[in-house]
Amino acid sequence: MRFLTILMVITHLLISVTTSWAESIDHQGERLKFGIFPNMSPDALFNTFNPIAKRLEKELGQPVQVVTAPSIHLYLERAKAAEYDFAYPCVSHYFAMQKEADYSVVARGLPSYYGVVIVHKNSDINTLGQLKGKKIAVAGKGSYGGFKFLDVRLNKIGFDTKKDVSFVFLGRLDSVIHGVARKSFDAGVTRLDTLESKPFHGISGHLKIIETSEEIPQFPFVVRKGLDKKMVDAFTKVLTAINMDNGEDKSFLNKLRMQKIVPSTNADYKDFRKVLMKTKGMMGGGMGM
Repeated sequence: MRFLTILMVITHLLISVTTSWAESIDHQGERLKFGIFPNMSPDALFNTFNPIAKRLEKELGQPVQVVTAPSIHLYLERAKAAEYDFAYPCVSHYFAMQKEADYSVVARGLPSYYGVVIVHKNSDINTLGQLKGKKIAVAGKGSYGGFKFLDVRLNKIGFDTKKDVSFVFLGRLDSVIHGVARKSFDAGVTRLDTLESKPFHGISGHLKIIETSEEIPQFPFVVRKGLDKKMVDAFTKVLTAINMDNGEDKSFLNKLRMQKIVPSTNADYKDFRKVLMKTKGMMGGGMGM
């Protein structure tokens, strides 16, 4: 009986200590969320960004969780509610996040990129004016490099893009390239760096470029308003330490089509904001590639 009493006391003490320890850890080291724009499969997204989250965990001594959303719309809604401590949104979403929740840029990838209009190399189409009545594969409605810049330029030369062309939204830049190469579409809009990437070396030779966009900045790395400066500095430090000399880093940069990551501020996106402001419906919508 005495043994059982002692055992119960010890068990009670262990439970109390464990609970107290767990509560202390939870209070002192709340799980931070790194919200990634859902432009790839959840598995690919996790595999790409989790190594960076682990480095941030080590730097901060707090758990960091890579999270996303099942849809682009839901990602933006969660961001507007400041659910993400750190985030990697598309550029148009960043502007909406800045407006609604005062997120700030701390880093960005280099170099910037360009959108291009492509057709099959045997196509008779060589200018935008020849696209009237054609079926065009594009990424998403909010993608400047993968749709919007062409929409704007066609309207400038007198097209009514709701009637004069047929845009087909495929959701993925690689699908656009494959579709044009197979001649499923008369033309397509994609990113130049995607077209020139290794997976398309055997395909790009069957395509030609007829139009190129303005320079487009890479997606920004941002932090929510009110985040502790120690966390902001750690996030910036981890990101800007990534370099091509490290094998894991090189894989990460290649997946994001970057060569390096540098410190940045909201001001670095000021000029491109003006470009987007001229296009209706861009703020916070669509794919944003």
